[in-house]
Amino acid sequence: MQNPFGAAGGAGPSGPARPGEDYYHILGIDRSANDDAIKKAYRRMALRYHPDKTGHDPAAAEQFQKVQHAYTILSDEKKRKIYDKYGERGVQMTESMGGVPFIDPEALLAMRWSFFFGTVIVSVFILFPIFVALRADSIVTWSWFAVFAPLYAVDLVVLSQILRSSPSDEDEEKEDEEDEESERTRGGSSSSSALGGDIRGDATSRREAKKEKKRIEERNSKIFRTIYTVLCVVVQILFPVKLDGLIGTTSWAAVFAPWFLLEIVNAYSHFQNLLLKYKTGVVLAPTSMDEEGPPTRPLTGGEKVVAAIKTYRIWLVRVVQLILIILRADGALAADWRLVFIPSYLFGLIELLFIVYSYILLSRGLNDGGGARRSEIGASIVMKTVVLIVMGTLFYTLVGLLVTRLLNDDADPSAPRRPPASTILVPIFIVLGVVFCCTCCCLPCLVYCTRLTLESKFQDGQDVVITELVNPNRRIEFQQSNGAVVAQPPAVAGSGSGISGSTAASSSPKRK
Repeated sequence: MQNPFGAAGGAGPSGPARPGEDYYHILGIDRSANDDAIKKAYRRMALRYHPDKTGHDPAAAEQFQKVQHAYTILSDEKKRKIYDKYGERGVQMTESMGGVPFIDPEALLAMRWSFFFGTVIVSVFILFPIFVALRADSIVTWSWFAVFAPLYAVDLVVLSQILRSSPSDEDEEKEDEEDEESERTRGGSSSSSALGGDIRGDATSRREAKKEKKRIEERNSKIFRTIYTVLCVVVQILFPVKLDGLIGTTSWAAVFAPWFLLEIVNAYSHFQNLLLKYKTGVVLAPTSMDEEGPPTRPLTGGEKVVAAIKTYRIWLVRVVQLILIILRADGALAADWRLVFIPSYLFGLIELLFIVYSYILLSRGLNDGGGARRSEIGASIVMKTVVLIVMGTLFYTLVGLLVTRLLNDDADPSAPRRPPASTILVPIFIVLGVVFCCTCCCLPCLVYCTRLTLESKFQDGQDVVITELVNPNRRIEFQQSNGAVVAQPPAVAGSGSGISGSTAASSSPKRK
């Protein structure tokens, strides 16, 4: 909601309202007042304390700023909810940090729904390997269409969400306000009214062109996602048709034809991302806070080759592996099943080589960026190594059991060494079980406990240190006069409430 009296002086985290002053009391309204009552109260109080009526009275000017700041908070629905629940310090933290999801009502609601739908989708996904194991081991005699029913349910949900997705009015309004503020900043220094009118006209044209371009991009993205989902559904329909013998002697290559169309689309998408990476270059560590964006440098020839391999490695392994399996299943390839899965064996080696390559660059100091950037890369290498060990163990266990079953099926289907499908799919059950626990229990509990901790600190009047919520390597830091780096704007630190800067300064390394 725009301020009807022009610029809102002090409408920021360091607003003129003193700690403990109630915004409702400043405007002279009840906490149950609606938007119209807030607007009327603001106009009444703003007219009473406006500098044009009170002259140069410092007390009136200060009160006018308080009224403006109170209206800025209470007229915004989201900020008002945060203020009603967490007080002024909650609003200050949200504004100074660009939004705190643990106290943002909209973010909390979005997280709750994402946890709910994530739990439902993962639960349905768990049913699919269970049905596959039961049908493959002949425990049940269902049609393969019944086995694939959980996937069809997920496809229906995904497709409906894609067709319903559209940019919200709130997002468009926020972007318009940001564009208007940017244009006012550009044209504010112009003293000519005619030139100012031309600037405003050009700004409007640029905003309309930007909105039209975004609408086209969103429409193309929706078409792309719809086609992608439809091709996945077609594959999931042809697969049980082939297994149930409804299409006779149709080859597996024909069944997977839509899948290869998907891979062509994926290859094009990877190509676009690779071109963007070539254009962007390598992001360097910023040298000052005044830079509009992080500095970059172009990629070298070797870096371009490495970037291309990183972009296409999973795609290439996946396509080659699928081609070999199809040729072997159709009888066009007489190789042993252990040789057919060579691309899967090599995939783990490729990932290990990339981790070693990253470690060599880090150890030789060839990574761009400062100390914080290097520490992030080191942590990333450790995380990738752990993930590779865990996921590699599960994946190669799955591949080994599958190859053993396929070899026994070729020799003697009733051989005693033939592992059941339920045993082969154990790694998949482990992964889906962990994901299920995270979506339905671990992540919701983590969010809930963090929110309760913040609420208790706000209610008890304790200072909330910014390092408790933001990684020190990612937070914005400001240089003080004494040379210490404090993890918050100086205005907030000096207000006597809100985020504690002294504690953050004592726990943060000093920079020169």
